[in-house]
This record gives sequence, C-alpha cells and structure tokens, in this order.
Amino acid sequence: MLNKYILLPVVYVCTVLCCHADAFQEGGEAYKAGNYELAAKKFMEVADKDDHRAMYALGSMYAVGRGVPLDYRKAFELFTRAARYGRVDARYKLGILYQEGLGVTRNDKRAARLFHDAAIKKYGPAQFRLGMCYTNGRGVTQDLIKAGAWLAVADNSLQQRPLVPAENPETEAAGPEAMRTVNSGLVKQELTKVLDQLSPEQRQTAAQLAREYMK
Repeated sequence: MLNKYILLPVVYVCTVLCCHADAFQEGGEAYKAGNYELAAKKFMEVADKDDHRAMYALGSMYAVGRGVPLDYRKAFELFTRAARYGRVDARYKLGILYQEGLGVTRNDKRAARLFHDAAIKKYGPAQFRLGMCYTNGRGVTQDLIKAGAWLAVADNSLQQRPLVPAENPETEAAGPEAMRTVNSGLVKQELTKVLDQLSPEQRQTAAQLAREYMK
C-alpha cells in the first residue's frame, strides 16, 4: 500500500513531463511545416506550464509576428521568463529589445550587460553584438581593441557552430533587422573594419585579448 502512494506522484510527474514534451514537439513540427498558428497554440500550452523552450520559441514568434500578432512587449515578457532558466539565447534577445527600445524602454547599458552575460558563455551572436557595442560606444565606453577582440571571438564561435536560417523558433528567427540571424560573413565584415583602424601593436593586443576571452 505504501509503495502505491509513493509511486503515484512519480507517475503523475512523468505523465505531465511527457505531455509537455509531446506538445512542444508537435509545435516544432507544425512550425517546420509552415503552420505557425498551430505551432503558437502548442507552444502556448506548455509555456504556461513553465517550459522554457516554449517560452523562448513563442517569444521569438511574437518578436517577428509569425503565427501571432507582432508584439514586442509580449516577446519581452516571454524572453524574461525563459532567461530565468539560464537560457543565453533569451538573454541575447532581451539585449536586442533593450538596445532597440522594442517592447521596453531603450537602455544601451542594460543591453550591453545582457550581451556580455551571453558572450562569456560562448554564445556567438552575443559576442558579435558586444563587439559592436564596443565599436560604436553603445552602453560601454568605445574601445576598438575590445571590439576587435570580441568580433574575432564571435567569428571563431560562428565558424565552429554556424547559425542556420530559421527552420523553427529555437533558432534565430528571420524578421525585423534587429532580430535577423548573425552570420560569419557579417562578423568578418565588421571585424575587418575595426582591424583597419588599429595599429599593428593594437591588433596584437586585440588578438591576445581574444585568446583570453576564448578560454
């Protein structure tokens, strides 16, 4: 009798988790098939039950108006919830929203901090955005040596793990300029611009700094 009461909560938890997994998978399949409305419906079911994958996926859809109305405020709320689970991609997208003033008051310093948090965890797009912050002095003091270092790190990261065009909302979704996928070509272009402004000694310092960032 005692064993039965011990097992019942375990069975319940496993059942709930399996249902969450099934709904999220169904949403992903619907998204890949181009049925964005159904995908959003499935993601909503599990996002409301604290599935951080669905929170991020649904936030990405609200950020580009795919399957749901374009709603940056809703995207901000969902990315905030997903970020609490340690998702670096969610922190990255929060950084974009803060930097562009989409769904939240623009705050370049907050954006730079979010990019930094994701960059030090090896997230290539955030490394790129942080490099651009240092290039343009947005949210941080302009520093072309640090810019060159972070852009070099981003280039290395994206060569090792390139981001593909969005096939599902777990990738960087296409949409407004700020939300588009960061690719190696773009990173190399910006890196070249920065390096062209540095002296040979400064380039050497940037390269050394990049090696430290990659550790």
